[in-house]
Amino acid sequence: MVRQSVKPTDFYGGQHSHFILRTEFPKQIEAFEFVDGLEEKDALMRGQGWDGPRVFCEETYPTGRRIFIVLGREDIVYYLLKVLRPLNRHIYEIIRENEPVRLYLDLEYEKGPNSTVNGDLLVDIVVDQFKVSLSKKFDLDLDSISVLQLDSNSEKKYSQHLIFHTPKLFRNNRECGWFVKKVHSEIS
Repeated sequence: MVRQSVKPTDFYGGQHSHFILRTEFPKQIEAFEFVDGLEEKDALMRGQGWDGPRVFCEETYPTGRRIFIVLGREDIVYYLLKVLRPLNRHIYEIIRENEPVRLYLDLEYEKGPNSTVNGDLLVDIVVDQFKVSLSKKFDLDLDSISVLQLDSNSEKKYSQHLIFHTPKLFRNNRECGWFVKKVHSEIS
């Protein structure tokens, strides 16, 4: 399918493809086996660009059944914005064990027993503290750290997903988790 309406270079920078690759699997392991079987040249020819295809989990509406899909990095933007309807965007990347990662946080609480909590203020405080901690630990310019905030609120739950757009500073999820625990202990 040829597409011109989404310009991934505006979002990611670099070269971009013209074909979307979307391959669906019932099990996560099957999706990763497919990705591992793609040779770099084949992946680039099929529209992957940059650092290859990614595995995502999509919770299908209305059943909540999970399927695992393989998308090229730039195809993610197209898929999310042009293929999925806004109410059906229940999709997240599966981060492989021992792969480098950026700092990411999921901030959630039940609204009922926490009706006096200002979630947006809480997010601002957390973001500011983590930006300062990243800046100190990795010698980063505070102004260079941008944060993607994904809103997943519902009537019952406040839920925000934060992705700190920096280089992949952590060797894996475990190392990222240690950093989060350290910063949490400092602000508690």
